[in-house]
Amino acid sequence: MFLKPNSSISNELRKRIDSYPVLQRSVTAVYPRYVATYAKTITWLRFGRRYRAPIDPFELIWIDPDDVVGKQQQMDRFRYGDPVSEVLDGDWDRQFISFDDWKTYNAFDRRFSDGYKWAETAFYAQKMAAIEAGEAKWGCTSVDDFEQRLHSIDQLYENIRSHGYKTQRQLQKNRDDDPIRRSIHDYWPPELTEITINVGRDGQLLLHDGRHRFIIASLLGLESIPARVKARHDNWQQRRDTVFAEPSNSTDRYRHPDLP
Repeated sequence: MFLKPNSSISNELRKRIDSYPVLQRSVTAVYPRYVATYAKTITWLRFGRRYRAPIDPFELIWIDPDDVVGKQQQMDRFRYGDPVSEVLDGDWDRQFISFDDWKTYNAFDRRFSDGYKWAETAFYAQKMAAIEAGEAKWGCTSVDDFEQRLHSIDQLYENIRSHGYKTQRQLQKNRDDDPIRRSIHDYWPPELTEITINVGRDGQLLLHDGRHRFIIASLLGLESIPARVKARHDNWQQRRDTVFAEPSNSTDRYRHPDLP
């Protein structure tokens, strides 16, 4: 039986291993191979073998942030964790929030486009109030953690603005270029920590995860960034199958980054 790479058990084990540097180095030397095997095996067993067009959890496609219509909601609709690329029917692709209504996006916009200080945003006030009340927010349990997190976001914005957007594999070679790097990046193959998107029934793109990098890329007006597909609607996957089977008869394969 597989141990799910992002289950509560594996996440707790990772935290404990991180406390022992020698053990951490030994585990991270081999564990990414296990995660890769898990991602490829489960993806193929549960989904890939049912369709003609390949479903590769490691494949990166290049997308224009302006083509992403919103942030995916109701994440519990997905059966498997982020390493697995899945195909689902139903109305999950209609459950998203527009960027205009997304508080995190608006906070980044005010900070980086309008020049506000973080403390001048509603996002800051809400998160700070929750943390001071004893809640963990944005991965932070203290005011100092939160302030450091915001500083890291500022650094990330400046790195991307000054040096361009880099893939996770490129960042792996120089960790100083990735101020928001988390310990999980040591345990997973770099492709599995890229921005993840979902593709709806008609090909619409939805942001699944990687929100900080995505928002910054969007605000900077970048026209092409790498992303991996976490989920596809069954209708869309059938369209991919059609294009895969008869590529010479298709014209739309040149217009959508997820068509084979």
